[in-house]
Amino acid sequence: MKRDSVGRVFSATPEFSAKRFALFWDTVFGKEAYSATAESQIFDRNIRSVRFASAILILTNCFWLFMDHARGGSIGLSDGPALVSIIVQVVFSLYMLLFPRVLGKRNLKLLRYSFLLFYICVLYNITVLIIQKNIQMAEAGLPNGFAGISLSTCLLFIFVLAPLPSKRDSLILGGFFLVSLFVPCFLPGREVYSLSQQCVMRACLVVAYVYTRGVNLDLAHSISMLSLFSFTDSLTNTFNRRALDAYWRGLCTRGEISSAGVLFFDIDNFKKYNDYYTHIEGNDALKNVCRSVEKVLGDGRNFLFRYGGEEFVVLLPDASEADTLHYGRLVNEAVHDANLKREDGSGFDRITVSVGCAWETKIDADSKAHIVRADQQLYIGKNNGKNCVVYDDRIYRLPEG
Repeated sequence: MKRDSVGRVFSATPEFSAKRFALFWDTVFGKEAYSATAESQIFDRNIRSVRFASAILILTNCFWLFMDHARGGSIGLSDGPALVSIIVQVVFSLYMLLFPRVLGKRNLKLLRYSFLLFYICVLYNITVLIIQKNIQMAEAGLPNGFAGISLSTCLLFIFVLAPLPSKRDSLILGGFFLVSLFVPCFLPGREVYSLSQQCVMRACLVVAYVYTRGVNLDLAHSISMLSLFSFTDSLTNTFNRRALDAYWRGLCTRGEISSAGVLFFDIDNFKKYNDYYTHIEGNDALKNVCRSVEKVLGDGRNFLFRYGGEEFVVLLPDASEADTLHYGRLVNEAVHDANLKREDGSGFDRITVSVGCAWETKIDADSKAHIVRADQQLYIGKNNGKNCVVYDDRIYRLPEG
């Protein structure tokens, strides 16, 4: 969908990678949970409407079949085409009544095509029944220009209640919509078929469909924005502490990792920087540090989280001990090489960071041991000259010059 909320959310926040957030979301909430957030949100609401409509279609079709049988076929629903259309509609309605509950949430693409086929089936059912009604009225010599109007209005209103979120699917449905409008003009009973009445009625339904679809997409966009903002830090456009807890829990509960590396770092003497340059400049420094770190983390599952103030955490799923130390040194080097100048009497000519590293093999969703151990390593570095990386109580510094 071009107008789906994912694209709109990230066009509003260009510094935040859609791919990065999608990977995070999949880990926290499950595979494919984010890939079509807007579409799935709309389908969640549409499922309830379509299940209700399916139940009504089953009951009404079965009722009229029973009435036709009781009246000896006088209604004309026992004829071949009409009977086939009713049976198809009942079967597909049963499918839509049961399928979303059983499988729909696991396969969004299959759910999407099921909705489209269900709507095409409704159009087929309406068209056949209108033709049948036209033939009956023509044979009875009743030139009723309103044949099928009430039936069409009731059934097609389903589309307005639950419009398809995909623009392409809506266009496909629109094509079938036009075909079903003109087919009765070329078949028996056409002399009582009022094309103008059908055009007016269906035009009103199309306007309602487009409006409802737009409202649904706007609502899905708003929900996606809330989802994004609830897990991100508005200043630095990194993940926040809530996201850190959710990501760690997602990694642990889904059993996707056997180990994890943790980096805990903060900006050295940052209070002096803020006092000297003002907090506005300090905010810019935080943003620049985050950009530098995220460049070395890449587009994989290694994520940066703002822990609080000038403190940050990096989680490295399935990292080895060597990987953990390697990324710790990359973070230290990346900030140093960014060459963010400072002349605030801190003892450094540029912004630097101290990094504490920990490697965790006891994967426990409720444990904070990984954070505590990395924090302890950080403070070893803070108490030993700063601008360094500490792992397993060993201090690593950048080469001189």
